[in-house]
Amino acid sequence: MGSRPYSKGMCEGVEYVLRSMKAGGKRRVIVPPNLGFRESGADLGTGVQIPPSATLEYIVEVERVSIAPA
Repeated sequence: MGSRPYSKGMCEGVEYVLRSMKAGGKRRVIVPPNLGFRESGADLGTGVQIPPSATLEYIVEVERVSIAPA
């Protein structure tokens, strides 16, 4: 989390939700374009593309939480 540019579908809106989730949590997340991939859209590889200014919907489930070493 927290690295830019976005990697493989992880956008600012999903990161925001993950910060408040605990292990075992599951949420349906609607991400507006300004917290998603904005006007540029995204190419996630293998033919998957997110169009510009798209509203995104994710099902996010956290299996476990760990803290990266400093």
